[in-house]
Amino acid sequence: MAGTKKVGEKIPLAVVGKDGISETTENEDTTMDETRETTIAHLSENLKALRGQVESLSASIAQAGGKAGKAVANTAGAASDTVTSTVRTYPFYSVLVASAAAYLLGRMSVAPPPRGVADRTYDRLSDLASRLPPHLMDAVRARLH
Repeated sequence: MAGTKKVGEKIPLAVVGKDGISETTENEDTTMDETRETTIAHLSENLKALRGQVESLSASIAQAGGKAGKAVANTAGAASDTVTSTVRTYPFYSVLVASAAAYLLGRMSVAPPPRGVADRTYDRLSDLASRLPPHLMDAVRARLH
């Protein structure tokens, strides 16, 4: 082994063999440094290429988003124009449809639906069935099934 090392002095990389740790020679140390530098250079080139790809993707996404926004705006404008021309052409029907829609929405949100004739008839038949003797009720059920 080489001499003792001082505190803070650079220690060369070592290779572990059968006999323990053997220090690398200066030639192997420079080869490893060159390999590291080439690897770092290769990685930095790859990183630059990735950054370029991310920037181009960001630009593509922004462009596609801009096109989609314009398409939505154009479609909304066309729909608005269609509705406006229809209302101008048929003002009475437009007011009638808007009133009917408002009435239906108001009825659904405020009060339960009114009970119809079928509901009242069912209630009366249920009351009558509860007054019948059990053996008659069973006979009616058997006939219905």
